[in-house]
Formats: sequence, C-alpha cells, structure tokens
Amino acid sequence: MNTPIQDEKIIGISKAKYLKVTYTLLLISSAFGVLVSLLNLVGISLSLLTLASFLGLAGLILALLGLFVFNDKFSPVTRTHFKYIGFLFIASIVIGLILSLALGNTGALWDLIGIVLNAAVLVFMYTGFKLAERGVEATKDNVINEVKSLKSGLKNS
Repeated sequence: MNTPIQDEKIIGISKAKYLKVTYTLLLISSAFGVLVSLLNLVGISLSLLTLASFLGLAGLILALLGLFVFNDKFSPVTRTHFKYIGFLFIASIVIGLILSLALGNTGALWDLIGIVLNAAVLVFMYTGFKLAERGVEATKDNVINEVKSLKSGLKNS
C-alpha cells in the first residue's frame, strides 16, 4: 500500500508555504500601518493597531527563525528572502527612529511621514512577495527591476 508523501512542517507550517505565510503576515501588518497613518491624519484613532503589530512581529519572527534556526531546511533562494525581510525591518526601524528624533513624533507632519514610510515598506514587502512567488532571489537588482515593473504597470493602467 502506498502512503502519501507528507510535506515537511516547520513549527506547524508546511515548508512549501512557510515563506508565503511570512510575507502574508508582514503584508497585512504593512497595509494596516498605511491605513492607521491615513486615519491618524484625519484625526481617527484605531485601537486595533496592536493586532497589526503582532501580525508583523509574528512575520518577523518566522523570517528570523527561517534564517537562523531552520536555515538548513530552506533553499538558498528562500534564505535570500529571509535576509531581505530582516533588512527591510532594520531599515524601516532606523529610518523611523532618525525621523522621529529629527522631527518629533506628533502632528500632521509625522502622520504624513508615517504614511510614506509604511507605504514604502508595503511596496517593498509586496515586491519580495512577488519575487518569492516566481521563485526568484531577493537580490538588489531583482528588487529594483520588480519595483520598476510595478511602477510601469501602474502607469499603464
């Protein structure tokens, strides 16, 4: 009797879907960050920001686990995506801290900066997600080319 081949699971997530789950959590968190920044700009405060932060934190933890703990279980292409996610996280934190120290974190200017920063993170997370779907490494050149194709796709629509 033939038994079906089981897909390897990593902390309960199918290895084949691990990167997609990671990106999905980070995309939801990034999109929510843009939405909250827009709503803050018009004076609406949303208390669900904590939930989005936890989703982003969960995605970051999955990426870090994939990069450091389960590194040998993933292909080199997938590992480039974990590094890419880590780089985006560090870059957004550093830029946010620098802008916060330089401008303070109150008022409409800060909300506008939050929109731009969160939108940039969302675009770059989506870019990584699209590259991962095609099985392409998350290298600097691939990311730049993907952003250019997204930009040209927006112009054509």
